[in-house]
Amino acid sequence: MKMWIFLARLITKLRDFVVTLRMASQINIYPSIPKSLLLTLGCSAFVLMGCILLKNADSYKMIIVGICGLAFIIGVCVGIYALCSALMRKPIIRIHKDRVENHTISKRWQTIYFCDVEFFTEAKVGGVKIIQVHFLDNAQNPDKSLNSSLIANKSEMCDMLNQRLERYYEDER
Repeated sequence: MKMWIFLARLITKLRDFVVTLRMASQINIYPSIPKSLLLTLGCSAFVLMGCILLKNADSYKMIIVGICGLAFIIGVCVGIYALCSALMRKPIIRIHKDRVENHTISKRWQTIYFCDVEFFTEAKVGGVKIIQVHFLDNAQNPDKSLNSSLIANKSEMCDMLNQRLERYYEDER
């Protein structure tokens, strides 16, 4: 019983856990531990169900559902990667005075310079809130999004990015 109370207190403390290390020239944003843990455990449950369905399959429908459940292994891998990044204190977004660096699994660090950015907005795509980057010249640079699905407070981060962008334009004048 005491273990459950301890875990409940720990989860409530970690629920909106976003650590930002503020320096004079750089802000580091880390993945949220509870969101990474939820992604890992949720996808693991679907993979386990897929294995059970494949083992006890009576019809082709159960086999198809089992294979679909096994497809969640990708989510398990992404969740473990994000959880390890959060625990090892590796940032997924770095905000500098003149640019934003976005860490993705496939492309490593992508740099977005403030001189090319018009503003940042919070968008909802498929039920997931993301931070979208709107560029000054839409013909050459289509809108991109930052790797923000595992960050707890997206609206605060979007406001912080827009404030940094305003400071950058004020310093340029």
